[in-house]
Amino acid sequence: MIKDKTLNRYGQQYGFHTPKRTKNNFLNIVRRTTMEWVDASWHNDLCDSMHYCLLETETEHIYIEIFLPNSENQDENNEEFNGFTLTNEKNEILLETEDRVELCDYINKYYKL
Repeated sequence: MIKDKTLNRYGQQYGFHTPKRTKNNFLNIVRRTTMEWVDASWHNDLCDSMHYCLLETETEHIYIEIFLPNSENQDENNEEFNGFTLTNEKNEILLETEDRVELCDYINKYYKL
C-alpha cells in the first residue's frame, strides 16, 4: 500500500520541518495501518502532519490528521513536540501519545474502513 511519493508542495518527499523524522514516522504508520495517508505538512504549522480521508462528498470532507513529533524533547516554549496528536476535521483531539504503536492501534481499532 506504500506508493511512490512525488514531491510535496515544498519540493520534498516528506514533510517540511523535519523531513527525515517525518519519513520514518510516515512509512511506519502507513505500514502498520495499511491506509493511504498523504503528507499534509504546511510551513506555517509547528510540525509536519499526515492526513487520511474517511469520507468526501460534495458537501463534506471527513478526515483524521496526525501531527507528528518534531523533536525528542517536549518544550512548547521552543516549539518542540515529542508526541503524536490525532485530530479530526473539526480539530478535536482524539488521541495524544508518544507511542507510535499505540497511535496505530487506536487508528486501526476506530478508523480502519
